[in-house]
Amino acid sequence: MSSPNNRSNGRSTQTDRVDGFTLVELLVVIGIIALLISILLPALNKARQSAQTVACASNMKQFGIGYMMYCDQNKGELPQKGPDGSDATTNNFGTVASGVIGVDDPSLWFNAIPGMTGGKSYYQLLVDDQNGVGSLFGGKKTIFVCPSVNGIGTTTGQDVLSADGQFFLLYGTDSQGVLKPITSPGPGPFFKYNMSYVVNSSITNIIGNTQTFTTVKLSQMRQASCVALMMEKLVIPAEYLDSAVQKYAAANPTMYAGLIGPQGFISNIAQPKGNWKRFTTRHNGGGNVLFADGHVAYFKWRDTQIQPSQLPYSGTSDANQPNRLIWSIVGPIQ
Repeated sequence: MSSPNNRSNGRSTQTDRVDGFTLVELLVVIGIIALLISILLPALNKARQSAQTVACASNMKQFGIGYMMYCDQNKGELPQKGPDGSDATTNNFGTVASGVIGVDDPSLWFNAIPGMTGGKSYYQLLVDDQNGVGSLFGGKKTIFVCPSVNGIGTTTGQDVLSADGQFFLLYGTDSQGVLKPITSPGPGPFFKYNMSYVVNSSITNIIGNTQTFTTVKLSQMRQASCVALMMEKLVIPAEYLDSAVQKYAAANPTMYAGLIGPQGFISNIAQPKGNWKRFTTRHNGGGNVLFADGHVAYFKWRDTQIQPSQLPYSGTSDANQPNRLIWSIVGPIQ
């Protein structure tokens, strides 16, 4: 007699079953993943931004080392600031009025300093780009470009852009005719320019009198630990949509007339030099400053501007901050 539990033909009388996720379970898992992402993403973005700020400070530190080496080899003298490149007639690279022989002038800061630390001068990068030897900025792997910069922007009627929109165009050419100048859009001639860091244009300026020293020595940088040698410059007008900038500009309209508006920065931003009036906000509302003793420090935008003790803004307001941040070594500066 066969048992009720016997197997016939060697097969089980019960159906094999494979369990799976129900729709509710899948939705719960997806919800948990989404929650974790929402929690972790801001922290990851903050970590990425902090890393970019550190990398940016490292770039400026290299400039600082280069400045010290250059001064050691040139009787303590700093390289030239050069013109601002925005004037086609009187302030152009490559004219007698500008005080330099051309964009190839070896005494210009952006040519003189990089070679001190094993890099290429900006002029050499321009020539290499013209000859198809790599791209001008090689994936941002130069000390000229901040890792947080993802492109440049222009103010209407103020800056000239290259046809591809990736570079500003500054007026000027070289002294030997090696660099083929860009002549369109006219009037030209132009050369490509895009730098995140610029020399402090106000080092030898004073209220009511712009000094034109041919030579400036590192020994004149008193207090060296407080004198701004270089600064991070804004590269798109929208940087000044930052709430702190807008609030400060609204409270001091006379100071920023023609410079800052509800659309951000509304003046020329392409110059290869600048001061607190073109300081960046791209690193969490601020940026880095290189000082004359070679150290680099981070500042919020508001902390680089004319301070409350010098406000309301008037003809005697001074942007220098003794024992902290000095823009002009020759006296008060606006």
